[in-house]
Amino acid sequence: MSGDKDIQDSSDMQHLQPIVTQILKGGNQLSIVKSALSYADDIRRLRNDVRVQSGFLEQVCITEQEQISYMAKHHECYLVALVANQFAGYAGAIDNDIRVCTHPDYQGLGVGKALIHAICKRFPTAQARIKLENKASQALFESCGFLQDGAQDGLIYYKQSSSPPPNAMP
Repeated sequence: MSGDKDIQDSSDMQHLQPIVTQILKGGNQLSIVKSALSYADDIRRLRNDVRVQSGFLEQVCITEQEQISYMAKHHECYLVALVANQFAGYAGAIDNDIRVCTHPDYQGLGVGKALIHAICKRFPTAQARIKLENKASQALFESCGFLQDGAQDGLIYYKQSSSPPPNAMP
């Protein structure tokens, strides 16, 4: 993705230590780090990407200023995934509601699952709301041990299970 940040070139990110590091399918290294304001534009560009937009509850195009303002308030509630030091996705928990997005180039490699496990460690009571037609997100959250907790207004509500699934990461 052009314009993505390489963490080695960004002095304000060098101090961030990965909270999760693992090798993905294909051999690339995944690092999950706490978000910083410097990731605001990466998150905005992914959130506005037409290839992922249909999975979000709200279909909006976020401006740079809107994202900067939002992340100034909430960046500490987000984690960022880096694959081979390139931005690959994010997860956050705002008002106990999980939001997760993996860049299409990195889908199917385990990035989303790693993000969900990491955000759940930080926010152990967080839940998820997923559109009925978003089968991929439903499967992802269920593979992470989430259980359906009702449905309403075209959304399925998921809560964290009290016991992790057999394939959960440590």
